[in-house]
Parts: sequence; C-alpha cells; structure tokens
Amino acid sequence: MIAVYCDGSYHADTGKAGIAVILYHNQAPVYLLTDEVVAANPTDAEMAALERGKSVVELLYPEESYELYTDCNNVVAKSQKKLQSIIRWIPREKNMVADALACCAHNFSVEYNADALNLLLKEKK
Repeated sequence: MIAVYCDGSYHADTGKAGIAVILYHNQAPVYLLTDEVVAANPTDAEMAALERGKSVVELLYPEESYELYTDCNNVVAKSQKKLQSIIRWIPREKNMVADALACCAHNFSVEYNADALNLLLKEKK
C-alpha cells in the first residue's frame, strides 16, 4: 500500500501557496516534492497538494493502490469527489513533515526520488 501525505500552506499576502507531497511505499519515504502554486485561499492550497500527490503516485506507481492523506478536514469530501481517490483525514501532528515543508516551499523547492537515487548509486559501483 502506498501512502501519500499532502499539505498546502497558503500565503494571503502573495496569493500563492507552498505545497508538499511525501510518498511512502511499504512505510519508507521514496518520493518528496515541494513546490509553489497560485492559490486563492487555504482550501485551494490543500486541493493543489492533493492533486499533485495523486498525479505523482499515479505516474510513479500506476498499478498500485494508494491513499492520500491531508490534515485539512474540510477538503476530504470535496476532494474525494473531484479526484476520485481515497482521501483520508489525519491529525496535524501526523502530517508535521509535509506541513513544515509546505510552509518552506516559498524559499526552496525539493524533489527527491529514492528509486532514481538508488539506481544512480548502482550505476556508479
């Protein structure tokens, strides 16, 4: 089972949001992404994070089942209908890493893919 933790951090002064997606495969983090997106409100920021999470997991693991997780309870029902994915609410303390990365996404962007890194290390040996 793949778990995808998503979070958005809206900044009203800029009309932008930082988003973070952390993908866990067999409970190990295998993919991490932060980005900055245009958003009209905090709900849009959370939706952008969930949409990105869905696109990443379906690209990297097209045949595997997955669940998306968010700490924003009011987007769960809305996003399940829109994204047609299993989306679960989790308490903020269980989503702290994605939350912190989303807050910092205005200052830096990160993309980490453990599979690609492992492949690169194998080629260098």
